[in-house]
Amino acid sequence: MKKIRPLNDRVILRPLSLEEKTERGIYLVNLGDKRNKEAEVIAISENEDKITVGGIVIYDTYNGYVSLKFKGEDCIIVKKENILAIKE
Repeated sequence: MKKIRPLNDRVILRPLSLEEKTERGIYLVNLGDKRNKEAEVIAISENEDKITVGGIVIYDTYNGYVSLKFKGEDCIIVKKENILAIKE
């Protein structure tokens, strides 16, 4: 599989790890799905003009998504409506 193109207003994302650091320098890596997460956009469906490949977005983890491996990396497919914001 060299390329992948989502259909029907879907977006493929590569979730970014969220690291938080306490005041004493301890990193908290796994915070669970209790909040929205950030991801890099890997592929978009046709006719998309607001979201760009390579951009960073914040997506809603409370709605369903499909997990997959693409080029050895863990990715997810979400509906475009589950993207809450674009980081600029």
